[in-house]
Amino acid sequence: MGHVYPKGDHQALAALLTNYHNNRQQLADNQIEALRLAREQYNWEVESQKFLAVVEQTIGVKQGSQAFYKSS
Repeated sequence: MGHVYPKGDHQALAALLTNYHNNRQQLADNQIEALRLAREQYNWEVESQKFLAVVEQTIGVKQGSQAFYKSS
């Protein structure tokens, strides 16, 4: 879906940007894939469920139970 480069490696970053400049179809394909992933996988609706599952497992309370929503 894209590329990574070593932190601080400006030459590697320049090479990646040059590649996208010279290969606009690859850039467009990567943009489309990034948008698809954002809509389907990396969004608040999906991530919130993962986060709540971790919280529930950590504190041993199921979502929807009285104890989960109990205020102080």
